[in-house]
Amino acid sequence: MSKAERLFNLYTLLRARRTAITADAIASALEVSVRTVYRDVQALTLSGVPIEGEPGVGYLLRPGYELPPLMFNAEEVLSLMVGIRMVRAFTDPDLARAAQQAEQKITSVLTEPLKARAENQPYRIPVLAQDDELREVHRTLRVACEAQRKVRALYVDEQRNRTERVL
Repeated sequence: MSKAERLFNLYTLLRARRTAITADAIASALEVSVRTVYRDVQALTLSGVPIEGEPGVGYLLRPGYELPPLMFNAEEVLSLMVGIRMVRAFTDPDLARAAQQAEQKITSVLTEPLKARAENQPYRIPVLAQDDELREVHRTLRVACEAQRKVRALYVDEQRNRTERVL
């Protein structure tokens, strides 16, 4: 479990309770050490989550606190949309499909003004059919890298000498 997931689970655990919960109980519920609970409580507190704690009593989330919703500013939306379109144009079909799904998820949580900005962003990154072969090569290389597999490639140098290389 990543630290972000652990912190969110800690927040959720505290939010679901009306009474204090000890570090031991939290550690048991989250399957971590008590020391990790102390560090995670400190991390949440430093990030502005109002957690109250008392030795021997436990931790309690101050009532009424809610995590702010995920929001992007206009520049963040623009950077995400440009990045998504670049992935769709320059990487393999699997990543392009994932990028398109991510775009749908992102636009679904945007406010109307930000959604309009995302749709009318100034960058045009075309997906060209002539690049389909390169996208397939990209998929082969990406899958090989992820699986830590070797790839045989034909290499042609400036003098047009051909050699086979294993990457």
